[in-house]
Amino acid sequence: MQVVRVVVLAAVFGACVPIAEAPAGEQASRAGKMLKARLLIQLGRGAEAVAVIEALGPERDPLDEAERLLGLGLAQSAAARLQDAERTLDRAATAGADRELIDSARASLRIQEGRFAEAEKQLRDVLRRAPLLSGALYNLAVVRLQQDDVAEAAALVRQAWHAGLQDPHALKTDPDLLKLRETQGLIDDLLAAPTPNCGAW
Repeated sequence: MQVVRVVVLAAVFGACVPIAEAPAGEQASRAGKMLKARLLIQLGRGAEAVAVIEALGPERDPLDEAERLLGLGLAQSAAARLQDAERTLDRAATAGADRELIDSARASLRIQEGRFAEAEKQLRDVLRRAPLLSGALYNLAVVRLQQDDVAEAAALVRQAWHAGLQDPHALKTDPDLLKLRETQGLIDDLLAAPTPNCGAW
């Protein structure tokens, strides 16, 4: 089950370009390596993302460390290392990482564990505080599809789209959205949209 919903911004010097085209110095920087890890998570290559982030070591700045731990927790989740991800997300929360992102990531873990009712409660709590968090909207759509509510799932995918998660390729290939794709007319226009060059983290 694919549940880590991370949309990345491949931005270098204000331009939206593939990371491989970024200057070598930018790619080798800590920020460049974190971006690479985010891209790997997006591609479902969690184990590689874990290796990249762990090789960086702890950050000196507490907020940067909180962000690194959040990224590591997401990478561990993508690598199906759920217990490690849970512990890392706890550390990220203690370090001061964004509460909504942490709680949304924890809900993703509940989805991976098949604990859909818990995931739904967590995601609805997150969305009460941050109604435009696109990953939480998308994951709630996955939960609603597991509960056979195709209409609400379609509405949630549309909300996630308008909140910035505009990735027709993911909509076309995500196995968790199969029921939604099979119901004609609900998201056909989104599936036909041109693939954007980049999104937002």
